[in-house]
Amino acid sequence: MKNQLNRIKLFIDNVRLILAVNPLHKVIFSFSCAVFSLFSAEAMYYVFSRVLVNLEGIQYIDKTNVIQVCTSPVTLILILLFLIVMTFTALFEIGGLLHAFSMAQIGRKTDIWSMIVAGERTCRKTLSPRNWPVLLFVMVLFPLTGVLSLSNAAYKVKIPLFIELAIEDTPLTATAFRIFYVIMILVEIGVLFSINIYVLRENSFLSSCIDGWRLGKRRILNTVICMMLLSLTVDVALYLISVVVPDYGGAADAVTHTVRAMVVPTINNAGLTALFYQYYEEDGSLVGITPHIFRKEEFSRIKKAAFVACIVLVLSFGIYPTVHYFDYMSEDVSRPAICAHRGDNVNAPDNSYEAFELAVSEGVPWIELDVQLTADGVVVAEHDGTLKRRFGLDKTVPEMTYDELMQHEVINTGDVFKHVHITTLEEVLLLAKKNNVLVQVEPKPLERDSGLEEEVLRLIDETGMHDRVMIISVYSDSVAKAKELDPQITTAHAVMKAWKDYAEVKDADNLSAEVGTISPELVHDLHEAGMKVFCWTADDPDGIQYLVSCGVDVIGTDDPVMVKRKLDEADYSGGAKRYFYLTMHRIIDMER
Repeated sequence: MKNQLNRIKLFIDNVRLILAVNPLHKVIFSFSCAVFSLFSAEAMYYVFSRVLVNLEGIQYIDKTNVIQVCTSPVTLILILLFLIVMTFTALFEIGGLLHAFSMAQIGRKTDIWSMIVAGERTCRKTLSPRNWPVLLFVMVLFPLTGVLSLSNAAYKVKIPLFIELAIEDTPLTATAFRIFYVIMILVEIGVLFSINIYVLRENSFLSSCIDGWRLGKRRILNTVICMMLLSLTVDVALYLISVVVPDYGGAADAVTHTVRAMVVPTINNAGLTALFYQYYEEDGSLVGITPHIFRKEEFSRIKKAAFVACIVLVLSFGIYPTVHYFDYMSEDVSRPAICAHRGDNVNAPDNSYEAFELAVSEGVPWIELDVQLTADGVVVAEHDGTLKRRFGLDKTVPEMTYDELMQHEVINTGDVFKHVHITTLEEVLLLAKKNNVLVQVEPKPLERDSGLEEEVLRLIDETGMHDRVMIISVYSDSVAKAKELDPQITTAHAVMKAWKDYAEVKDADNLSAEVGTISPELVHDLHEAGMKVFCWTADDPDGIQYLVSCGVDVIGTDDPVMVKRKLDEADYSGGAKRYFYLTMHRIIDMER
């Protein structure tokens, strides 16, 4: 126990030592890498959306085309290019930091230009085909596990939301991914020092992985304890920062996230470097470390000018897609309406008559429900593919008649609501009509040509709700069918991702988008095209001001009471305040 405490104390001392030398240079270098990677990601995203639209004709991503998008050669090539750019950006940052930390290890100072040379050398080394597997290590293993961030570029690499939703769509793919995730974490722990060895020695990446396993296999417990302790210290420090900074318009969160994005990769690299040299000294040899790691480099004026020009070019390309939107920022925004997603399902069972009744009593102007068709042709409110979650039945709605469904009650409803049964679309429409509430109806046909859309439209007409209903669906063919059957019915696709080109979609009158795809630019373009923008599902209180400042028309939420409270507190100003709120959210959500 005493030996372990001594090793932890040595680790802390070494981390403090290598961070204390040239701290300003390290901060400037990390900040520059953070800005560069952010705008590189913005530029790549802009190219990605333009290519998908122009070559594939994809104006949005929903469940109908998500597999097509994910498997398209164009998408795969673009993702590969994105990962390559981000990998070299990450290696550049890691190489520069490890040079600075190694110099500090022997008590010497360096400068930013030497860090740039070290980063450039690491990137040149990676051009060799034998080192290409490092792409998987830097841009797949570490970012996807989310356990250890080593660079600002890797920090911004996340699984796109539409892919996450596709993974979680079936139990089989969800389980397979969780198993894969655990395996990745185990591999990550096993070869944790591979990147240090790759940068600090002349090894190929694969041989670095082997040497990394040899170096760390007997010290896994100590490594995990030290890195967890370091992470905990950083989290406490970030929490204290968030407490001190005034929480105005998300400023506290923005500052915390900015510091996290810049500092955490640097701290993690410092921790691994400290352990790397500690373990090497314990083994009694530092043979193999390349001499240039401990050398301050000279940088010619021509190289300095070329490097600065490259930075300016990337920043300009990253800013370009949004710069022409600044002129409308002076405009005030209107208060968005609230849509109770599946009713007030925070306080009542989702898609139940009780949830819709509660939402109506709370004064929301919109309610939303998912509908399916029973075996005997009754349209009922149900979201899931099976009745397992709500009724404990291993059956689907189309396998049962309405009378059979009514023999069962919703399970796990708590003490407030008892004897809750399935409700019909007709009941919900009549409730909405009586209370002058608008309705979003989302058909979820489990089979094509089931007749669901026809029956939904019949009920809408029969209840006199034609002008107060909008048909939405995550399946574009369902929306298209509804529009074909009734060209006058209002429609919107419920999408995971959308671009301004969505305004050209023929069978949609509005857009219903997941909150992650909402941006002020998208909302502005669709408003210019005469469309309204609905979003789902906004359950994070901290994100409501962002949606307000974007100018969305309707906010879909599971918790309408919370959203109403946040809208009462929101600022609807244009100009500097609006730009401030949008900037704060962009910083807070930078990893997305």
